[in-house]
Amino acid sequence: MARVTVVDFGPLGRATVTLRPLTMVIGQNSLGKSMLLYLLWALTATPPDTNVLLERVGGVLKEYAGRVQELPVGAELSLDGFINTFIDAFPAAWSSSLAKELQRMYGVSSLRELVREGREHARAVVEGDGARLVLELGEGLEARWDSVERPRWVRARVTTRGVEILHGDEVITYAPSDVPGALLGYGARVVARLMRPFITPPP
Repeated sequence: MARVTVVDFGPLGRATVTLRPLTMVIGQNSLGKSMLLYLLWALTATPPDTNVLLERVGGVLKEYAGRVQELPVGAELSLDGFINTFIDAFPAAWSSSLAKELQRMYGVSSLRELVREGREHARAVVEGDGARLVLELGEGLEARWDSVERPRWVRARVTTRGVEILHGDEVITYAPSDVPGALLGYGARVVARLMRPFITPPP
């Protein structure tokens, strides 16, 4: 179930929106409907900051890519360590992009201006299909996982056609020439499933 709960955000003391194929927000003027809808749009349209992501996963990415490239044909390697590192890096990468987008969209110089008058911080709890992420707004924007369903036994297998990444019944084949890209692409796919519909999966 996709749901967003905001606390002390703009004029809103507390509000929860459950996203469905058709979601309507109805109310009197100046209650914060537009502010809430802008936030929902930002959450569904803002990708994570690639630079921040690479800063946090770069070392582990290089290690796992090297290990996959050394595998003989038919051999497998567990990718759970890399996937968990990618998941752990996501909140900082997403909050970096979101902070910039929220400032641009609301026309504020500081995110503190979006906090309800008299409060120190605002909070948004974003619930996707497999994870719940907490965003804290003050002078900046901080994000952390509240809960996350981490996939287990994700593995890479080298074949004559390329590199396969396997999880359960899923098998995705990537070109052998770009193992780092394959690992990043699959990590992005995992996070997109956890945070669906807020994060768009890679093609």
